[in-house]
Amino acid sequence: MSRKQLLKVINIGLGILFLDMAVTGLFPDLVSHDIFHIVHEKAGKVFVFFAIAHLALNWNWVKLTLLKKKKKA
Repeated sequence: MSRKQLLKVINIGLGILFLDMAVTGLFPDLVSHDIFHIVHEKAGKVFVFFAIAHLALNWNWVKLTLLKKKKKA
C-alpha cells in the first residue's frame, strides 16, 4: 500500500473515530454505562494511534511548514 493510500485510510479512520468520541462524549446517556466505556475509551486509544501515524506520514510537511527556521533579512 502506498503512502497516499495509507493516508486516505488513516484520515477516514480519524474522522470516524472523532465522530464516535464526540457523540459518545457529548451524549453519554444514549448508551449504557458499560458500552460507553468500551466504545469511548477504546476509540480514544485507537484515535491516538491513528493521530501518531498521521503525523508520521505527514512529517515532511510538518518540518517544512511548522519547523522551518526563519531567515534573517
